[in-house]
Amino acid sequence: MTILNKSEIAARGQSMGNLYGALAAAQGKFPEISKNKTGHGYKYADIADILRAVRPILSAHELAIFQSIEGDKIVTMLAHSTGATLRSEYPLVQDGTGRMNNIQRMGAALTYARRYSLTALLGVAADEDVDASEVSVSGGQSQGKSMGAALKDAWKDGVLDSLPDDATDRDKAVAFSEQLIADMEKAKTGKSINGVWIKRQDIIDALDRKHNDLYQNVFDCFHSCMANVSEGEASKVAAQ
Repeated sequence: MTILNKSEIAARGQSMGNLYGALAAAQGKFPEISKNKTGHGYKYADIADILRAVRPILSAHELAIFQSIEGDKIVTMLAHSTGATLRSEYPLVQDGTGRMNNIQRMGAALTYARRYSLTALLGVAADEDVDASEVSVSGGQSQGKSMGAALKDAWKDGVLDSLPDDATDRDKAVAFSEQLIADMEKAKTGKSINGVWIKRQDIIDALDRKHNDLYQNVFDCFHSCMANVSEGEASKVAAQ
């Protein structure tokens, strides 16, 4: 067992703060990834397209991605130049329908796990979401489900309870962005703040496309909360 002294603990906390800040900055620069593959009834981006889109931006923010197999899971590691790391795991689940041979089943499981582990860690949307991908800003249904439908499917029903029945898409988007900000401000650690962003990534993307000012408010809150938590953790450790 390795015992760290106070200065080492403080330095480790600062390194994680640098990683969270770099990831937040990189997420703000990630492009919308083209979903040019079709399978299982929906569109998605393959692993090569995802890496092609994010690697230059990660590199610019001194971040690197590594993936490896550990037992029956894929491990994805995000590393910062300070030495801080974030880890994501995804199980290798093989097709059981009998349509593939052993090598094909393993290859498919590896590809699937790599893609989902990577997108979960980085907070990017690489699969088509029927409810959130075509958000209406007019309140009509001509372009797919409205913002109200997307929010209700992906968020607690209580988010919109205080709104009148005739609330516009803009009203609903404001309510959602305010709840997101409240959740981030209540989070106690950088990991939990990042978890809010990752869990609601598809709807945050919808805000970015249709209500960019609200998206910017959410993004600014994310970055500010990450910075505050990192400073607080470092100060707390140094005082011990």
